[in-house]
Amino acid sequence: MTFRPPVDLLPIDFKELSDEYPNFSKYVHRTKAGVLAIDFKNPKALRELTAAVLWIKFQLRLEVPLDTLLPPIPNRLGYVAWTEHLTRRIAGSERCSLDGFIHGIDIGTGASCIYPLLACRRNTLLRFLALDIDTRQIDYAKENVKLNSFTDVISVVLNEEKNHILPKMLLGDTKYAFCMCNPPFYRNTAEIHASKSMKRQIPSAICTGSRTEMITEGGELGFLKKLLKESLLLQDAVLWFTSLVGKRENYELFLKELMDTKTVRPFMIDKVETAEFFNGKTIRWGVAWRVPVVSEQSPMRHRNKKPK
Repeated sequence: MTFRPPVDLLPIDFKELSDEYPNFSKYVHRTKAGVLAIDFKNPKALRELTAAVLWIKFQLRLEVPLDTLLPPIPNRLGYVAWTEHLTRRIAGSERCSLDGFIHGIDIGTGASCIYPLLACRRNTLLRFLALDIDTRQIDYAKENVKLNSFTDVISVVLNEEKNHILPKMLLGDTKYAFCMCNPPFYRNTAEIHASKSMKRQIPSAICTGSRTEMITEGGELGFLKKLLKESLLLQDAVLWFTSLVGKRENYELFLKELMDTKTVRPFMIDKVETAEFFNGKTIRWGVAWRVPVVSEQSPMRHRNKKPK
């Protein structure tokens, strides 16, 4: 069954935000129809909207530059809720680390570090490893973690081994319940320009993002395939591998590859889950696959052992 967050998971009321967060109020106007609105093509307005929602709803503060991704909070919260759904039976199980906490990984945490911040605010049992390959994003993420007094629960780490999405040396011996990511869409700048020219309608909101947030080798699908390959080699370091997918074509192609892999190697992937996230007119998809805990009977346990 496809997971969909409750439609009332995070109701947004511009009047409430304006009244309680003055910095946001100056960007709010009343339309001819009498409805309160903002200019979604104004990055400053979007940044203040994000800041207002985070502070009023979660008592979180955020500082991000205008040339990085400005996270739409309802969409991000929906993804966090999905990871909670996937891991709801983990507390007290073999996937809960010896320290009694549930550990998660955010791949490409970005300047906002938004997923770890939201997740840890909602669940005090969570501990996060937040990874990124961009030193500037890392610096901002560390400041946002410090700003919200989460330095004891969120570790922001630069991934210098850029050939691996999840380097084993960064994971150590910790048992991670899940990882999450929102991979870049594009393979190069030419694809970005082509995508803009193909849109039939003018986008209702501006899209901001740094190069590392927008572009990756092989594009979105290439990233997902690489993560799948790495997940099969990490054995039981991570239980649930999850990702957002921005393009329907990539979602359908990758889901087929996941199901084929599950059929051929059921001892390496024993479950596949999907999700849908709506934000206004925009839809994103979620894919998740579970890597079973290696037991003494599993073919994975003995695959590298030499016969006596």
